[in-house]
Amino acid sequence: MSTTEAEPLLRDGDSESSFGITKEQLADLVDPKSPDLLREYGDVEQILKKLRVNPTEGLSSDEGLGEGSGKGGAFRDRRKYYGKNILPDVASKSLFSLIWEAYQDKTLIMLSIASLFSLAVGISEDYSSRHPEGEPRVGWVEGVAILAAVAAVVLTNAINDYQKEKQFKKLNAKKEDRSVKLIRDGREKQVSVHEINVGDIL
Repeated sequence: MSTTEAEPLLRDGDSESSFGITKEQLADLVDPKSPDLLREYGDVEQILKKLRVNPTEGLSSDEGLGEGSGKGGAFRDRRKYYGKNILPDVASKSLFSLIWEAYQDKTLIMLSIASLFSLAVGISEDYSSRHPEGEPRVGWVEGVAILAAVAAVVLTNAINDYQKEKQFKKLNAKKEDRSVKLIRDGREKQVSVHEINVGDIL
């Protein structure tokens, strides 16, 4: 494929309107793969032209850094139009939601009901007319002790799950941040996977 057949690289100051194909159209090409759609868009060479990429030189590291290009660094317009190669963070569960999940254990629910029943009976006996004079009112202690034990179990499980989720998120982020080889400025380079742009030649 001749480099003279491809259109020039994205010029400094060009806006995202310089691209001849949308991210939705690119997604339709690969998910699912559609040879018919590729022919409709004019084959691989035409798509490269629409993406403003030289098929042998790759993207230019100076793209978007020219005078009057404004802030945003290299590939500003390209990333603004197509987005960055970074997956959105998965929403983490809050500690409150983990507490609620931990409390859904049937045994804990039964213990809670039993403790409330014990607490009600204990208080009733403590303040009934049949309670012996001078005796301490401790009928509530058993119910409260069971409730405290249930709360301790729920909080311990929820906090452990919360810490595990945070640790998993960090490990997953490290796993995703790997290096890849691509062609830029006519040379093979190694960059973070998060630095790949739409139009980069791998």
